[in-house]
Amino acid sequence: MASKGVQWGTPPRWLHRDPKVYQFQATNFFMWVGSGLLGDDVGLGKTFAALILHRVLLDRGEGPAIVVCQSTQKYGWREEYLESFGAGEAGKVVVIDGSREERAHQWEVAIRRRAPLVVINPESLRPVVRRRKGKQAAIVSDGDLPIARKWVEEVKPAVIFFDEASAYLRNSTSG
Repeated sequence: MASKGVQWGTPPRWLHRDPKVYQFQATNFFMWVGSGLLGDDVGLGKTFAALILHRVLLDRGEGPAIVVCQSTQKYGWREEYLESFGAGEAGKVVVIDGSREERAHQWEVAIRRRAPLVVINPESLRPVVRRRKGKQAAIVSDGDLPIARKWVEEVKPAVIFFDEASAYLRNSTSG
């Protein structure tokens, strides 16, 4: 049986930084197992390891990725991508941010370009609920969910990265 792992004598040209041994091992683990949870300590390069996996999957024709992270981390993912793969890759990362109209435009760009990496925050996918004094709460918008669904259906991402997933769990279970 052929190995599903990554075999590099030297890092590929598209990689502008040298991965640490444990980052390389993480990429191989995910390629072999197919899914997993990367829980290294802060500062050990989880984002870089995830981006290496993403590029390996792209090279194998397995589709793009979506990153779900806190708003404060979205541009950090973009910067890490550019630092890892070069400034010429800027058009391959779409950060969904701004007003509803700006986000709709960014999603359309991501669909049109078949963007290899889309970075969003979880709040943009939640319905917008408004409460009026003395009245029942009502959903006034589906947020970005309909257009995000369109991107998923058309582009078919190979991987979804949840950065700091414990924050989503904590927020979704709090009353």
